[in-house]
Amino acid sequence: MVIAHLTYAQWERKSKLGFSGGYESNVFLNPPSLVVDGITMGRDQLLESGTFQRVYLNNTFVLDTLNHRLKIKANVGASIYQTEIKANRHTYDIGVSYRKKVGRKKYFEIAPEYNRRQRDGVNETDAVIRTPFSFRQVLIPFHFDYYLGKRAWLKTQVGYLFKDYDRVEGEDLYYRSPFVTAAISKKWLGSEATKKLTVTANGQWRKYTDIEAITSNAEDPEFVSEERNWNYIRLNTEFEVIDSENKYRLLFGLYHLRRVDVDGPNGYTQFSPRIQFKYKLKKLTLESEFKYSLRNYLELSPGAENETLLKYNYIRAGLGGSYDLKRNMYVFLKGRIVNRESNSPNLSAIGFRDYFTGFAEVGMVVKF
Repeated sequence: MVIAHLTYAQWERKSKLGFSGGYESNVFLNPPSLVVDGITMGRDQLLESGTFQRVYLNNTFVLDTLNHRLKIKANVGASIYQTEIKANRHTYDIGVSYRKKVGRKKYFEIAPEYNRRQRDGVNETDAVIRTPFSFRQVLIPFHFDYYLGKRAWLKTQVGYLFKDYDRVEGEDLYYRSPFVTAAISKKWLGSEATKKLTVTANGQWRKYTDIEAITSNAEDPEFVSEERNWNYIRLNTEFEVIDSENKYRLLFGLYHLRRVDVDGPNGYTQFSPRIQFKYKLKKLTLESEFKYSLRNYLELSPGAENETLLKYNYIRAGLGGSYDLKRNMYVFLKGRIVNRESNSPNLSAIGFRDYFTGFAEVGMVVKF
């Protein structure tokens, strides 16, 4: 990687330019079939797929001294679809972080950031809240990291997240969410490999405000406002193995998620095992990942007269590789699939249904 020094010797700039092309299947996560007015629509009518080109530019500026570190990031990206123009996506991210050493191996950091996503369409896969694909969000986290000794760390975080989704004039959807995270990690050094165990607990309290129009009168529309309180509890365990020559990295993860719907029936539990493997040989790097998730709703049924509870099975898998052309340039090829199976019998609804999506992508990245 080539690092360019800016006005002051302590400043470092790291930039990355990427461009690629590929094909994405079922961009808007529609089910494989849908019954409308007694007529069954199939995959050919529902699945919106097509080729795309993607380009992004990431910039990071770092000022690092003995006890302080200031980092500024500014990223921009775009994905342009040839056949599904409404799937075009634009992203903008900007953030600042300040890290200060407050004691022997004790660090404090504040890292606010702003994210913007622009894309047409609404995600209706879960039907409870119709969330547009476009949104803006502000994240304000505070970190405190403490070295416990014997290669063990305690890392804590408290913060606030505000997320506002794009809607038509007069309507609105947003949530406010304080959160807290604590993670303990322990590392073991060996002659053949380094092993690391990390246990993370997280709590997040989301308060949604959902304002929708209930009349179609353009001159004098009538709106209704609804609030939802969804609390998220996560407990994650990861075990990582890296060989002494840094040729491979193997990660096993177990992730537990609980959503508590304070005022309604939309709470669930989800359990997800995951395995990830990365192998590097000279200029070639290969990566693969597999994750399975089982989500069980605690009160919500898949149909009005169905006594069974709603259940999802997710399979997420990815495969990719990259090859270094130069020290600061590489080409890559990657693909990913997501398959959701649902026990919902309602073929007239888009929400709570099965779906399959995936993409394949090839491109190049230049660092400067």
